[in-house]
Amino acid sequence: MGDTNEQKQNGTANAKSKLPIILAGAGAAVVALLLLVIVLVVVMVNAGKTINLNKYASINVTGYNTVGTAQIDFDYEQFKEDYGNKIKFKSKDENTSFMSMFYSSPADCLIGEYVDGSFDKNSQISNGDEIVYKWDCDDEEIKKLFGYKVKYKDLKLTVKGLEEVATFDPFEGVELIYTGIAPNGSAEVKNNSTAPYASRLSFQMDVRDGLSNGDVVTVTVYDGGSQNPMQYFINAFDAIPSTTEKQFTVDGLGSYADSAAQIPADTLEKMKSQANDLINAYVANNWNSGSRMDSCNYIGNYFLTAKNAQSYGDYSNIILVYEIQITIDNQDRNILDSFTFYTAVTYTDPILLPDGTCSIDLSRGSLASNTFSKQYPGGWFGYTYTIKGYEDLDTLQNKLVTTQIDRYSYENNISQ
Repeated sequence: MGDTNEQKQNGTANAKSKLPIILAGAGAAVVALLLLVIVLVVVMVNAGKTINLNKYASINVTGYNTVGTAQIDFDYEQFKEDYGNKIKFKSKDENTSFMSMFYSSPADCLIGEYVDGSFDKNSQISNGDEIVYKWDCDDEEIKKLFGYKVKYKDLKLTVKGLEEVATFDPFEGVELIYTGIAPNGSAEVKNNSTAPYASRLSFQMDVRDGLSNGDVVTVTVYDGGSQNPMQYFINAFDAIPSTTEKQFTVDGLGSYADSAAQIPADTLEKMKSQANDLINAYVANNWNSGSRMDSCNYIGNYFLTAKNAQSYGDYSNIILVYEIQITIDNQDRNILDSFTFYTAVTYTDPILLPDGTCSIDLSRGSLASNTFSKQYPGGWFGYTYTIKGYEDLDTLQNKLVTTQIDRYSYENNISQ
């Protein structure tokens, strides 16, 4: 009992000493609670200043299977309803004043100027494709100008439900018509199709002129110059072409002969016969009674081919050469002389036809116009006979061939 007071005092002391501890603990709890409230307030305030872009955006794929098109659908109306009156420019300066000229509100400016993105694939889409849209936003500028943070993550969509698109053959009934002579032939497209879409199709060729047999012409169905050709066809024809190009091999063109050996024997005989007629007609009309032609023999030809295949002149010439024996018999002048000279008849552009025949305009045969003179004594000044032709083969070749070697290659087929 003697130590009861002491115990009581100690107990009292101990009890009293515990109170501040309890109060201190309560105070710490209160402080912690206040800090938590502050943090929650800050988080809530910050949460209210964050825009979740994914809430307003979705991927939309339209069109047909294999030619689908992806686009991003952004719900501007809902965005404006949520933020139209909240988003403000944090400050007024020259930049924000400039932006205000182009956008009806700061909210429009934020989305229109600083929010963007792109697809990993946005065309030629098929069912089963996974489409990914990656945002591309200027987070810092959005925070700086509007005081908002934006959050987002890639949008993904596995495509399904696209309908199959109808197809058509744009080249059904299409042929190429070839005209002209190789190597300067031309081609044009002729569409014989009676399909309802045929009259609305147009075609392009990679080459239409300067053609020879065996050349390949690639014809492409015109897509309107669109960056998305298949979409163009869907819009125009409600279907897509089964193919967009087709190759045609040029055939059926006549071609210019480039060697005398290519000319069929019967054609050469016709040219020789016509040349003989030209020579005989000239002799009959121009030689006087004191001159006679004893013989006229074909001795071969020169064949000239233009060096420039695109030449607008003659592509090739065949020059038929004749050796003529002449006698001048003028008893009044006491002249009797026999000698040989040479003349030529030129034909232009012999054309080899696909059926193996040769076409040439015989009416264009041209008798050489060169002349030379023979002098005989007698009278005051002697007598001169002017003869149309060449005194020797060298002169003929020089005048008719050598003078043109800058423009023509030639072959010599003279037999002597």
